[in-house]
Amino acid sequence: MSFKTFAVGYGDNQGNGRGLYSVDVSNKSIQATLVYPCEMKPGAIIATDNRLYMSYLGNNKEPGILTFSLDEAFNLTILNKQTIPFFITSFGRINHTNHLLGSSFY
Repeated sequence: MSFKTFAVGYGDNQGNGRGLYSVDVSNKSIQATLVYPCEMKPGAIIATDNRLYMSYLGNNKEPGILTFSLDEAFNLTILNKQTIPFFITSFGRINHTNHLLGSSFY
């Protein structure tokens, strides 16, 4: 069994390694590649169709969402950065609609 997915890396105590990783999983190995380094604190991610959404908390405690396009080869292109009034800690997909549900502890 093998598949590709994405994961958030929070980095070390200096913030090194913080960002969005592309992860290749196979029966014998897991390889992660940093595809979007972040200065801000990354939060929840979710991919739907050809989009990937990642919440973040900026250096001034300003929360937001980054939107990426996602092609068939799992390449990302940033489309939008939007501030929102709360930091999203998890996403959930609502079946059979075009909506996402987000939760926050703020």
